[in-house]
Amino acid sequence: MFDFNTHAQRSYEKSGFVREGVWRKHLRWDGTWHDAVLMSILAEEYALRSEHAGS
Repeated sequence: MFDFNTHAQRSYEKSGFVREGVWRKHLRWDGTWHDAVLMSILAEEYALRSEHAGS
């Protein structure tokens, strides 16, 4: 996702994703450079969150 999409970033974080890194100036849009934000979640973390959600 890109740095300007703050709603998506918060949504991913609430789902357990963590920010892994940034590709700086990855996208040029309307004359402005934007960063790509890299987020991930491990399978074990996802499974654990899914177990707790069902409780």
